[in-house]
This record gives sequence, structure tokens and C-alpha cells, in this order.
Amino acid sequence: MDLKSLLIIIKSDPRIDRRPAEAIRLATGVGSWQRVKTAVYLCGPAVLILGNELEALIDTDCFHQYFPALASRPDAIFLQQDSPYLNQIHALDKPVPIVPRHAFPDFLASYDFVLTF
Repeated sequence: MDLKSLLIIIKSDPRIDRRPAEAIRLATGVGSWQRVKTAVYLCGPAVLILGNELEALIDTDCFHQYFPALASRPDAIFLQQDSPYLNQIHALDKPVPIVPRHAFPDFLASYDFVLTF
């Protein structure tokens, strides 16, 4: 049985909006079922989820609780190539793929379901 795939696009600013934290919680929870391959695409200010100032984000407890499990999965996090916030993120234990603008349509089409937060 082929697993269905879900891409969660997070574009809201995690410094002023709770939706990015909820999207991370959702991605971690759905992915833990191992019935759906779940990935997160961070674009715009949402890339700040990977920043050094996690305490500046709304609902930091949610990020602390759920993000490590999501980040430990292979191919679970992707970044927007031209986000102006890329210079504000820190290095992770593993490289995070950056999706070039020209490749985004094919990247998006490779998923069965897409949610946007």
C-alpha cells in the first residue's frame, strides 16, 4: 500500500500568529500515525521557526514539544528559497532542503494533499 502524502505550507508569521505552532503540532501528530507521509514547507516569515529566538514566537511550548519529533524525520521540512528570513535561521543537525522557485510547482504537485496555514 502506497502512503498518501500531505504537505503543510506554513506562511504565517510565528511571532504574531498561533497558526504556525498549530501546523507543526498537526504535522507531527499526523506523521506519527505513519499512514500519511507528512512534510512542512516553511515560507516567508515562517522560516523563523528555525531561528535562534524561539522564545519570541507565539506558543513556544508547542514548538518545544512537537518540532523536535518533526525535525527528526527524513524529508519532513523544506524551505522557500527566496524567503527574506533565511539569514535569521540557525544550523540544524541535518541540512534542510531549500525548494527553488522554479521547482515549486512540481514539488507541490508531488503531494496528494496540501494544507496552508
